[in-house]
Amino acid sequence: GSAAAARVAEARAAADAGDKFVVVQVDDVDGKALQTLAQKVVKESGLAVFALSVVDGDKIACLASVPKGDADALPANSWLQTVLAEVNGRGGGRPAQAQGSGTDVAGLPKALEVARAMATEALGGR
Repeated sequence: GSAAAARVAEARAAADAGDKFVVVQVDDVDGKALQTLAQKVVKESGLAVFALSVVDGDKIACLASVPKGDADALPANSWLQTVLAEVNGRGGGRPAQAQGSGTDVAGLPKALEVARAMATEALGGR
């Protein structure tokens, strides 16, 4: 949808600005929609992306997608596990892509912070 298109445009702008990753939140979309969004972002911007969505106000769907060149420094499955720990979540996947969900919506601000901090440490950028 239009929210997703806006996120892709933002990611492209972030890549142009020299960023190495983006963390995006699009609420009330399911894991499949997050996956589509993340793949678009990676394809069009070349950035690692952590996408999350608060679904029905009480569940957090998360997806991490990392381009091949960055998967050694920031494996998507490690990135995901670290962030999910903040929202009482579970999930997994591969170094290129991983997904999961959590139930502690109150932990979301910290989860976003952790997602950015971990990616900054791994990839540089801001």
